[in-house]
Amino acid sequence: MIDTLAALAKRCARLQPLAYMVAALCVCWFVIALLSGDSDMQDDSLVPCIVGFLWALMTILLSSLFSQVPDTPDDTTSRYARLKIRLQRLLFQLASIVFIFFTGAVLVTSYRLLNIWLSTFGT
Repeated sequence: MIDTLAALAKRCARLQPLAYMVAALCVCWFVIALLSGDSDMQDDSLVPCIVGFLWALMTILLSSLFSQVPDTPDDTTSRYARLKIRLQRLLFQLASIVFIFFTGAVLVTSYRLLNIWLSTFGT
């Protein structure tokens, strides 16, 4: 699983500056919407900026965390180096489980928020 996430992180590395820019724009958009006195703008723009920020954050987390996964140890390395690599990979394995959990939570949250946001256009 961590090797798959590492490969995905290498592909997403090019998107990291864009994700930082989207996150910054979403935060600015959120602050402007809250500081403006127009309540219609607040209702219409808060949900997309929250969802955009969450997905930008997940992209940043993926590309920064899993780009550092060490390769599997081979038989030519020393016993201490193999143990060290296995412990690092174990920590990345635990981080990948937490990352998959957070991705599922963001997916469910995005679905619910966008469903509510899109239903307000019909009324």
